[in-house]
Amino acid sequence: MKTIIYIAILVLSISSTCLSQSNLQFNQPITYSGFLGQGSSSPTWTVPAGKVWKVEHFSHDFLVVNNDRAGNGNSNSGPLWLKAGDQIRYDLAFYGANCCGTSTNFLISIIEFNLIP
Repeated sequence: MKTIIYIAILVLSISSTCLSQSNLQFNQPITYSGFLGQGSSSPTWTVPAGKVWKVEHFSHDFLVVNNDRAGNGNSNSGPLWLKAGDQIRYDLAFYGANCCGTSTNFLISIIEFNLIP
């Protein structure tokens, strides 16, 4: 009986440790903006280790997250949550040569959080 209780306590303590969540601590606001010519792309921005990004707003439909389309209209007001290692960029060529007109301005507004265990 003692063995069963011991194993149950051990399993519960391990599972609660594995499933624990981190707290978010505000770090800084981040804004990226610029101009893209037809068929061009912005630099790629990567969420740093130990950080989480909350994308509050991005302009246009040309935001690419981890090589996948993020928007489905002319703009998006978010939020969009990104974990460490996720990559984002604006990319007109990703959508094809004739999709985007000649050029566009872009803006992305991000809140960066630290992950606190």
